[in-house]
Amino acid sequence: MATLAVTNDFSAGAAIVASEMNANFTDIETFVNTTPGVLQLTGGTVTGAVTLSNTLTVGADDTGYDVKFFGATSGSYMLWDEDQDELTFIASGIGLDDNSTLELGNDNDLIIKSNNAHSFIDHNGAGGLYIRTLGTDEDIFIDAKDTLQLHTDGSAALIVEADRNITVGDSSVLAYTSFEPTLQVRAPVHIKTWYGTAGSPTEGED
Repeated sequence: MATLAVTNDFSAGAAIVASEMNANFTDIETFVNTTPGVLQLTGGTVTGAVTLSNTLTVGADDTGYDVKFFGATSGSYMLWDEDQDELTFIASGIGLDDNSTLELGNDNDLIIKSNNAHSFIDHNGAGGLYIRTLGTDEDIFIDAKDTLQLHTDGSAALIVEADRNITVGDSSVLAYTSFEPTLQVRAPVHIKTWYGTAGSPTEGED
């Protein structure tokens, strides 16, 4: 650690000249402004605005400390919990503006984004994208207000419309009402149908 050295030393009982004291004050100011690491707070509180113009490091590798950022609402804060190695949001959230991205994986394998017109969950890594439940009796719900579309290789493979008309492929239509289902096939799409009562279905023609 750097050591402060002043221009003038004063002995007990000696007269203090203002110019010599001012020189010492200048030495202290220069030391504080130019010596890295000179500012040390132990249990202190800074109440004024602070501007950092360089890197802020909290702790050291394998020796961390909790860091907490409070919001304007009581009980809302963001916490870096050092012993859990975890960033936690309490009664708060992450806000990303349009065209910002949330990127996961070493090579950004999974990207979540919105461009104001549409929202995207993009997977571009090795392996597949799994959406799954891992508990017992857990369901997955996909609720579309208008049309639900399943695409393969950029083309629509299955379309479910709000009136419950179902399109398979480009022109094969499965339409049904609450009274009687009707199957119409107009393209070379391989479809297997079942009919009969629940519990004892009969396989139909492909």
